[in-house]
Order: sequence, then structure tokens, then C-alpha cells
Amino acid sequence: NPITEENPKYNANNSLNDSVHCLVAILPADKISLMDQDVINQMRKVREKARDL
Repeated sequence: NPITEENPKYNANNSLNDSVHCLVAILPADKISLMDQDVINQMRKVREKARDL
């Protein structure tokens, strides 16, 4: 169940650190070996930046 405003643990003024972030990348397993290395490197950069949020 979601937390409502009536719940004592409800935080109406949440910060970025109070939020949940999820990064999902869906890739076809049979095509990963055909992917350009530049694309793989760019995905790595995005993942690293998201990790550091």
C-alpha cells in the first residue's frame, strides 16, 4: 500500500536522496555481440552517472 499524507512516516518535502531511482536497459541477448563498441561505452557512461546520483 502506498504511504498517504496521514501516515506519520510520510515526507512531504522529500529531497533527491529520499527518492528511489531505477535505470533499466533492455537488450536482445542475441544481438549484444553485434553492438557497436561506442554504443556500449555510452551505455556504460550513462550507468556510471546514474550510479553517482
